[in-house]
Amino acid sequence: MSLTNLSSTSYYFEKMKEPKPRSTSLDDLQHFGLPTSPNIKKDQTFTILESNFDYNKNIISQYPWQYKSKTIEMKSISLEPTLNEVIIFLSVQNLAFEKLLEVKYSFDNWNSISFTEGIFCNQINNNFDEFKCIIKMPSSNEKIFKTNLDFCCKYEVKGLTYYDNNDYNNFRIKIQTTQKSAKFDASVKLPEKIKELTLSLNHMKNEVKFLKNENDTLKNELEKEKHLIRMVMLKIAQKLK
Repeated sequence: MSLTNLSSTSYYFEKMKEPKPRSTSLDDLQHFGLPTSPNIKKDQTFTILESNFDYNKNIISQYPWQYKSKTIEMKSISLEPTLNEVIIFLSVQNLAFEKLLEVKYSFDNWNSISFTEGIFCNQINNNFDEFKCIIKMPSSNEKIFKTNLDFCCKYEVKGLTYYDNNDYNNFRIKIQTTQKSAKFDASVKLPEKIKELTLSLNHMKNEVKFLKNENDTLKNELEKEKHLIRMVMLKIAQKLK
C-alpha cells in the first residue's frame, strides 16, 4: 500500500466513531426505521350473543317519504370490529334545526358512565332525520372476551327533552369479541425500506473491501451489520408474501 493510501486510511479511522454493540435480534426492527406496532392491525370479529331488544327492528324503509316514528327511536345497531366500534342509528322528529342527540352508555352495569353525541347522517323525509352515535369498545388481550353494553338515548330540542330508554328498561346487548392472529400491514414503507437497505449493504461491502485488514474490530462490526441487514431483508420478504 502506498504512503498516500496509508495516510488517507489513517484519516478515515480517526473520523470514524467507535462502533457500538448492537443486538442482532430480528425483532429489533426500529433500528432500521421499519414499521412496527402502529402498522399491526387487529383482526377481530364482533358477535351479539344476547339483547333485551330487537336491534334490527324498524329499519328505515326503502320508501323514506312514508317513514313515521316516535319523537326519538333507536333504529338499528352496526358492529364495526375493524374500527373497534359499535354504531347506534336513531331517528328523530325534525322539530327544529338546532337539536342535540346523546347516548349514555356503560360497560360495567352503570358503575361508570360515558356519553357520545349524535352525528347527523341524512334527512329521511321532511319530518324525520337520521343520526348515529359511535361507541368505542374496550380493548382486551384475551383471544375471546364478552362485554355487556348498556345504553339509553336522549334528544334535546326547543328546550324539551325526549328519551328512548327501551320502556324504562334501558338497552342491553352482550357482545363477544374474538381476536384473530394479527396481520402485518405491508404498506408502501417496506418496498422503499428494501431499497434503502440494499444501498446500505452495497456501501458496507465497499467499506469492508477498502478496510481489508487495517482494523479488524471495525471490519467485524461491519460484517455483523451486513449479516443483520441480510436477515432483516429476508424477514421483510417473508412478510410481503
